[in-house]
Amino acid sequence: MKNSMMKYPLLALSLYILIHSITHVQAQTALDLRGNVGGSGISGGSIILGYDSSACSSSIEGALRYNSSSTCAEFCDGTDWTCPGGGSGGSCDTTPTLYDTPGTYTYTVPSGCTSVLVEAYGAGGGGDVGGGGGGSVVERTDTTLLFSGGGGGGGGSNDGGGGGGFASSTVSVSNGEQLNVWVGGGGTGPDGAGGAVSGGTGDFGGSSGSNSGGASTYGGGGGATSAQNINPGTSTNGNNGTSSGGGGGGGFGDTTQAGTNGNNSTAGSAANSGPGNGGSGGGANGGDGQVIITPIS
Repeated sequence: MKNSMMKYPLLALSLYILIHSITHVQAQTALDLRGNVGGSGISGGSIILGYDSSACSSSIEGALRYNSSSTCAEFCDGTDWTCPGGGSGGSCDTTPTLYDTPGTYTYTVPSGCTSVLVEAYGAGGGGDVGGGGGGSVVERTDTTLLFSGGGGGGGGSNDGGGGGGFASSTVSVSNGEQLNVWVGGGGTGPDGAGGAVSGGTGDFGGSSGSNSGGASTYGGGGGATSAQNINPGTSTNGNNGTSSGGGGGGGFGDTTQAGTNGNNSTAGSAANSGPGNGGSGGGANGGDGQVIITPIS
């Protein structure tokens, strides 16, 4: 062997370099994939992963990322970001998230979860020529509508507003996927405006009560003043308004339920015991809507 090494000095040098590299691997510089070369002062041969908020798809299959919220190095299998053992991301955190203040929100699917149950409640319409309640809506970031609880229609003169509608369903999602959430606000009365926040790419709020009703796709129709002999507002998926009150809001989803109509001075009730009751005929505001999202493993 010794004679062979002396006969082939290049081979001997190559073997020396290989053995030296293996035995001194800990002296290598770490690679920080968050954008820093040199490992930010970390010694050794570590690789520091960054976070990628992109949805997992076939175009990035095989990609790795570090999710600090789940303390897990996740792997894209072409469909979902998965946490292969270790880290809190190994199982789905099924804690529900409640949105009950009117506004716009972004929900991020926890690691390890493959579907979510969404419950959307529309807001109630205002009483006494009140504004229609805002719809509560959940969409994917590409504007695909998933759920909507339509707002209740505003009541006509001295009449109660309609109750907000309800919708629920379970849909498939990817780890880290983001959903857009809107929570509708109650319509104001008397002679008030429509409920704050009724987002999404459709018509989800209830129409305002007035002498000429109004129309809505998922919200309730507005009530009309009977003395004016004008038709109340209409709704495609909720309840039409009447001369006695605003119509109950409808919904979009696998399970839907309409709120009840206002009836003279009595306010309509929200569907599925939700918070979006209509305002009374004395001019009260309608109740706000809400959205509940529960992850499922």
